[in-house]
Amino acid sequence: MEFVTAATNADMLRAVAGGVELGTVGYQSPAVMADQGISNVRIVAGVQTGLANLVMRKGEELPSWKALEGKRIGQVPGSWVAVLFALAAEANGVDLQKVTLVNIPGQGASQLQALKGGDVDGIVTWSPTSDAAVVQGVGEYPNCCDIGSTKKYGAGNQLLAANTAFLADKTTAVNFLKAYAESMDFYANNSTKAVDLIVQYSSAPRDVITASVKQGHWTTHVDIEALKNVARAGSKFGFTKADQSAHVADLIDLKPLSEATGESVERLSAGN
Repeated sequence: MEFVTAATNADMLRAVAGGVELGTVGYQSPAVMADQGISNVRIVAGVQTGLANLVMRKGEELPSWKALEGKRIGQVPGSWVAVLFALAAEANGVDLQKVTLVNIPGQGASQLQALKGGDVDGIVTWSPTSDAAVVQGVGEYPNCCDIGSTKKYGAGNQLLAANTAFLADKTTAVNFLKAYAESMDFYANNSTKAVDLIVQYSSAPRDVITASVKQGHWTTHVDIEALKNVARAGSKFGFTKADQSAHVADLIDLKPLSEATGESVERLSAGN
């Protein structure tokens, strides 16, 4: 097995479209695929939900979503977590015109410094940066405002995409997805083993990874309705030129996963 490095979600999507058999992509990706006419990639499973959230500076009180108005919130422009934050905030009645959104670098160290130094009141970011903020005592998750808590958009983070040439070999595809689903189930039920594995591939310390594992949920399921709702917002946030919600389902193929796991396509596409 060969691993191909991709720096961004767009890079990963291009790699899979270019012939890499499998890759992990974001929840906005089906809409992007439809918008760009990418026809040789299918979403074949979920990977994880959660692991992207709002973290407030330690001591900065946030009793409700509406209390975000007047705050300075750091975000990486164009990132999925920034989009999900905006969608969730608006769904909870926040006037984003009254929130000062501050663009910050994607590097975790820079984000933590912005939070610690008081440049921002909070940041919307992903694990392990968000968990490092909590472990280091720099930040805290507000009880009121989990950006993945809305039913409309969910907490979707990563999806498994496959090149259609890989899927053409049905036996290989089903066998891979069977092993994939079994491994996901194993690590979901053995958090210590999960941490042992992740620290081999991450520069974050073990205590941060341990905290991170608690914030996410590994799942093979794909919330298709959430993906459609995200696609409807694509042109507003600039990751598509038009509403692609009508085309999202055409780019998802859960039949091999269904055969591999014995779960119905309907159950696999309903989220968790």
